[in-house]
Amino acid sequence: MLKRFTLSRDQLLIVHAPVYQAWIDVGGTFTDCYVVDDCDVSHRRRIKVLSTGLVPVSRLAVSEQRSFIAPELTLDAPGFWNGALLRCYDDQRKSLGTIPVSDFDPLSADGPKLTLAAAVDQRATGFELDAGLEAPVLAVRRLLGCALSQPLPRLRVRMGTTRGTNALLTRRGAAVALAITASLEDLLLIGDQTRPNLFDLAIRRDDQLTKLVLPIVQRHDAQGQVIQELNEQDARQALLQARQSGCESLAICLMHSYRNPEHELRLEALAREVGFDHISRSSSLAPLIEIVARARTTVVDAYLGPIVRSYLQRLAEQFGGAQHVHLQVMTSSGGLVDWSEMAGKDSILSGPAGGVVALRAMAQSTGRPYLIGLDMGGTSTDTCRTAPDQGLEYESTKAGVRILTPTLPIETVASGGGSVCWFDGVSLRVGPQSAGAMPGPACYGRGGPLTITDLNAFLGRLPAAQFPFPLDLDATAQRLRELNEQLLRANVHFASLELLADGLRAIAAQQMAEAVRTISIAQGADPRQHALVGFGGAAGQHICEIADLLGIDSILDTQEAGLLSALGMGLAAERRDAALPVYQPLDEVDFERLRDQASQRLVELAQGWELDKPVASSNQIEEEVTLELRYQGTDTALAVVWPVQSSGNQLTTAFHELHRQRFGYARPHRAIEVVSVRLQITSQATAG
Repeated sequence: MLKRFTLSRDQLLIVHAPVYQAWIDVGGTFTDCYVVDDCDVSHRRRIKVLSTGLVPVSRLAVSEQRSFIAPELTLDAPGFWNGALLRCYDDQRKSLGTIPVSDFDPLSADGPKLTLAAAVDQRATGFELDAGLEAPVLAVRRLLGCALSQPLPRLRVRMGTTRGTNALLTRRGAAVALAITASLEDLLLIGDQTRPNLFDLAIRRDDQLTKLVLPIVQRHDAQGQVIQELNEQDARQALLQARQSGCESLAICLMHSYRNPEHELRLEALAREVGFDHISRSSSLAPLIEIVARARTTVVDAYLGPIVRSYLQRLAEQFGGAQHVHLQVMTSSGGLVDWSEMAGKDSILSGPAGGVVALRAMAQSTGRPYLIGLDMGGTSTDTCRTAPDQGLEYESTKAGVRILTPTLPIETVASGGGSVCWFDGVSLRVGPQSAGAMPGPACYGRGGPLTITDLNAFLGRLPAAQFPFPLDLDATAQRLRELNEQLLRANVHFASLELLADGLRAIAAQQMAEAVRTISIAQGADPRQHALVGFGGAAGQHICEIADLLGIDSILDTQEAGLLSALGMGLAAERRDAALPVYQPLDEVDFERLRDQASQRLVELAQGWELDKPVASSNQIEEEVTLELRYQGTDTALAVVWPVQSSGNQLTTAFHELHRQRFGYARPHRAIEVVSVRLQITSQATAG
């Protein structure tokens, strides 16, 4: 028997807000947004818009060819859409051009009325408004009723975005050159010889993210001592040729640079002299051993950095610039940083991290520490788990790339509302392709493919009247008929289109249940001891079936489920992370010296907070120091909290116990190695 608990909005968040705060989650299909004002924190205005920034509208009545009645615009302020463009399409989704909006009157007798600068083409059947703004800016303007011609008020914006994630998944990042120690040019091509699928006879290599690899003549030994000096003349020539060949971003990863970054720093200076604007340096991003993972992390940062940076800069400008907006972005570790400090490597889980932050707040407010979150958006479904011992992952594989950066433990599966349902000639499939925001599912009326959203709309699980724009259910039925015809040609028969739709939904539910098993059973946790929390735009349509598949008998519900990741942006703390390499046996570590190094690095991390954010004070900044420990001769390190006065014996006991919990056994007579020190500072000062 499923148990359902409903949370009020106020159970999840009690904060003090500045004049206006915007909490935004930019997904692959929809952008969710809250706006909070200083007068009433409990009053949160909310909206969902397409992540394309376009607003589909229907044409209910026309008194003349230059007038347009659009019921979807009821809540917009008078004159809001003045200056926007109306995009027109025929019934084949072919563009018929654009028409400027000369006036918008939401209070006309017939309904919200757009007056156009020219007549609408008689063939036009589809329409979209284009304000020329990114979706987050459009969402905030609509909530504040701030017309396109008016400046926005001062804002504090906290947001997560899938811009970096999507660029990595689709391999549409920047043109990257990798500068690496000579003789290691093929390092990333060879990798660590891990096979993604052990029993796959046809090995498929992932596409390389680098455009060029530059061999750099230099060498350090394992202790950081110089064996061969850096040849600056050859390095400069190689960098200049890379820049002239079209490389816009540079990744620098030299052998043993985590011990001695001198050569990487000199290379960085040379690269700036020849014109590289974006430079990622491994000794700064991931100062740890394992050159393959370190190089991959650095390349990912260089690959995504320019894409994420240009997007965030464009947002900051559209919000009004530095004088009007304080823009912070969620990192993969669940903390906020200023947009100018956002690293490409930390953007991969930027959006889903907000959902984890909100889930943890829900666990605390309800007194139920064991929760499993199922965040089903438009492109994918993200699963996560809360537990008292749940921490960050410092090494993980995302989008086929192994990276060394703090991330929340999130598993992603390609079963979002926009995941495409198709037949591969042998079996029915759901995903990994996605219809995205453009063209979107078939029911969006833009010629899109059959998706999970279409299945739910066709089966009556998704009320068309509650959608923010009109749905074309005839297009969904046509896509189902086309798929059914493919199946009939392969001698597969479904008695009705409804049964076909139900079968596809069952496939999607199994895929999402498997993702939950990955973050629970695969980590030694029983999902039946957790409550299941569905959020995102589509989870409510599938959560009961998924709970049945997992044997979970409790579902935790909240009124904010549709925008929970955006709410998590408002709950998040500002955060900075750093790592110090150690690589010494535990019984040989000079803890006094290590504490001094950690204290100095914490001071460096906190520098600027008091100056940039006067409301911050020492008692609002929290510090956490953990040690990564592992048995000597093994690869897997576990993070153990490092109290200031703890001894080596206490750390040994804590590590054995943690290892036993995670893997089911301990090796009390095996030597323990300290891999690194992980440092974290957080501040809630910017939340209020």
